[in-house]
Amino acid sequence: MVNLVPRAEKIIGRDLARQYGRVILEAHSVGYNELGKDRQTPAVYNNYNDAQKAAKVEILTRAGMSWELIDALWTAGILGVFKVSQ
Repeated sequence: MVNLVPRAEKIIGRDLARQYGRVILEAHSVGYNELGKDRQTPAVYNNYNDAQKAAKVEILTRAGMSWELIDALWTAGILGVFKVSQ
């Protein structure tokens, strides 16, 4: 999780560490050790339920992050765990 903020900075081209670093980590951790939308496997990228997704967005919007930034981070997988392909 330590590399999330530097990855986010590269993806959206901003220095997020000072303004949004803590909330990116907080949003990323939502769903950790929980089941995903399929209710059988862990909550990971593309398997978050609606409540988990809403909680991630709430954390970021409450901190003042724009929808554009949230979308860029979400698309890049910064806001959640990637599922390892087999």
